Amino acid sequence: MVKEKKLLMGIESILRVVSDLADEVARLKSVEEECKILKEKVFMNQFTKAEQEVFSLAIDGHSISEIQDILDKEECTIKNQKSILKKFIASSMPEAVQQFLNLYQELHKNSYVLLNYKIALRATEAGLSLLFLIQRKEHDLGYQT
Repeated sequence: MVKEKKLLMGIESILRVVSDLADEVARLKSVEEECKILKEKVFMNQFTKAEQEVFSLAIDGHSISEIQDILDKEECTIKNQKSILKKFIASSMPEAVQQFLNLYQELHKNSYVLLNYKIALRATEAGLSLLFLIQRKEHDLGYQT
């Protein structure tokens, strides 16, 4: 009987720890989302307003001539946004866009991994809770474990 009580107390303690871990993972997920948003803002803040307009349109898949039409600027003005390429250390706008998209995907991939970790913790918590309930019921019914 004393052994069973200790076991049940141990399981309760584990459940509390798992619950605390799941809460901490949720908090970290929130912090990670905030960091991701801040990184994107800081990243885009390195560009002038004109560079941001051009690069945003490039990210959306527009060609130099399309960007020229949309922004109503001369083609040479758009092509002269070489500062964007320098900031990316890229030789072309498509290369700069690809670098940005790779960075963006990496940020989101990390978020996905953290979300899967949180789900695994919740599943473990649920499994331990079920185990605890089964053992308590067995104890109440007088079964030997």
